[in-house]
Amino acid sequence: MKLLIAFFLTICIDCICAASCKKETITEESNTSVIPSFVTNLSKNDDSWYADTLCVADGKVYYFAYQDPGKMKALYNEDALLVTDPTLKVNKLNSVNDSKFYVCVAGKNLIVDFSDNDSKQSLKDITKMLPSFNRFKHDTIPNFADNVIYSMEVDFPKPSTPHANLIGMWLANYILNSQFDDEDESSFNELYTGFTSHPKKTRQYKGNVHDYTNIARGVSKAYFANVKGEFGTDRNEYPSILFSILDLRAQTFNQRYVTYQAYEEDYYGGAHSLYTENLISFDHVHNHEVDFNYLFKPGSEKNYWIC
Repeated sequence: MKLLIAFFLTICIDCICAASCKKETITEESNTSVIPSFVTNLSKNDDSWYADTLCVADGKVYYFAYQDPGKMKALYNEDALLVTDPTLKVNKLNSVNDSKFYVCVAGKNLIVDFSDNDSKQSLKDITKMLPSFNRFKHDTIPNFADNVIYSMEVDFPKPSTPHANLIGMWLANYILNSQFDDEDESSFNELYTGFTSHPKKTRQYKGNVHDYTNIARGVSKAYFANVKGEFGTDRNEYPSILFSILDLRAQTFNQRYVTYQAYEEDYYGGAHSLYTENLISFDHVHNHEVDFNYLFKPGSEKNYWIC
C-alpha cells in the first residue's frame, strides 16, 4: 500500500488539481471569464476557464487561470503563456514581496520572481519534455457520476526510442497497478494475464503498449470500480468532487536507464487531497525495475531495516 502524504493544508484547499486533455463522457458548467486565445485553446470549451490576477510585475499583469477541480491550470501575462500544467500550484512567498511566489509543478518546487526574466525562464524550463518521449494526457469522467474524474499525464517513449516496447510495458504495468486493489481483482480481468497466481509485480499488461488511450481507459475503469466500491452508485452519497491524478515525467534517459518522477494525488472528500511523490527507474537493457531486488543480493532483505 503506497504511502499517502498530506500536502500543506492551506495550499491544498485552494489548489486541488488534476490532469486534463482528451475527454470521455464529460460535462462542464458554463462560466464566463476573459482569457487570451492561447489559453482558451487549451480547452475544448473556452468558457470553462476562470482567471485571477496574480500580481503586477515589470509593468505587466500576471494571471493564474484554472478550470474546475480536475482540469488544466495556467500562468500567463498579456503577451505570453508561461506554463500550463494540471498539477500547477501557486502560493505567495510573503506579504513583502508582491512579485515572488512559490510555484509547484508536478512535485517540483521553486520560487519565481515575476519581475526577473531568468526566474520566469526557469519556470518555462521545468516542464520540458525529453526528445525521445511523447507526453500523453487523458481525462476521463464516468457515466455514473459527473463529479468523479481520473486524470493521467505520462511521458511515453516514442516507438523509435531504443527498447521502447520494454519501457512501455513497464509503464503500462506501473500505471495499472497504481489503482489495483488486492481485495478486488475483477477490474483487471481483461487487462492482465496470470494475475490470480502471480505476485503483483509479475502481472503483465496484454494490450498494445503504444495504445495510450487504451491504457488510460483501463486504469480509469479500475479507479471508477474502486469509487463505486467505496461510495456505491448513489450520486447523492458522493463528496462534491472525487479525483485521482497520475503524473509520470521522464527526467533522465540514457543507453541503460530511464528515470521518472512519479506524482500521484487523490481526493476522496475532506479538507485536502493526499499525494505521494517519488523517483522510479528502469533498466531497459536488462528489462528490470531498479528496486530492492535489483540492487541487493538475495537474502539482503533481512538487513533492510538496519540500513
